Amino acid sequence: MDLAYRERLKKMRGTKTVTKFAEELGMTKSNYSKIELGRTNASITTLQRIAKITNSTLVVDLVPNEPNESEQLELEIEKDKQ
Repeated sequence: MDLAYRERLKKMRGTKTVTKFAEELGMTKSNYSKIELGRTNASITTLQRIAKITNSTLVVDLVPNEPNESEQLELEIEKDKQ
């Protein structure tokens, strides 16, 4: 898990303890800690709860990967054939 993401979670939790925040999310301290430490990924449902509790907006952005070198070459060959 991305370090910036983990730091953002900690910042969003603010002054609440991990125990209190996890309790508000309806999960155990252990499970929330695993998310904040990057040992497991949060589900969309958990992320939605975090957004609601912290009065934040959840944005999911699916961005296509850039083609690697061989894929780019294949695309150019196909383009030249047309």
